Amino acid sequence: MECLPGSGDPSHCTSSSVLQLQGMSAASNAITRADTALFSDKLAMKWIDLSSNRLQEANFTRSCSLSHLEEIYLSDNHLTALPPDAFKATSSLSIFVVRNNRLSTLPRCALARFYDRMDMFDISNNPLACDCRLQWLKSSHTIATYRHSQCIDSEFTDTDSFTADACVTGEPPCPVSSECSALGYVFSYSGSTDDLA
Repeated sequence: MECLPGSGDPSHCTSSSVLQLQGMSAASNAITRADTALFSDKLAMKWIDLSSNRLQEANFTRSCSLSHLEEIYLSDNHLTALPPDAFKATSSLSIFVVRNNRLSTLPRCALARFYDRMDMFDISNNPLACDCRLQWLKSSHTIATYRHSQCIDSEFTDTDSFTADACVTGEPPCPVSSECSALGYVFSYSGSTDDLA
């Protein structure tokens, strides 16, 4: 049984060791680094806002403690890449905002499983290179807004997608990975890391 500090009221006591923090905003704080240690296994966060900082990496998205994550806001940072195993712990990501970063591609294995059912997918104002690595963005989907984005060499939208005719039709399968557990997470992939980027 746990009680809130300084509380003698039993109604403030819980039998669960999971904290009920639903989200965290640390926007506009000049943060340069965030890692998995930031997110305790006892948190049950559904949203994270780290917009308008100076993040160059988003490795914290690999955290196994983010199993409840539904929304992530990373706009206006200096991100150049996302980990191929980002968001591995969650199955319900519905809002993904990374506008105004330095991303040249997006990891299919991290995002494609959420893409068709997302409420918001904002990748605008990134120097995206429209090549075979982004072919998965042409899949059917139910929402249109926020999916429009300018590439370095062309624009792709819902109706006018970038040309991917030269791409190999069969994409490599996403890696089979062990589940998140108390012992941590092991991400294994036998192919080239270029296949995941």
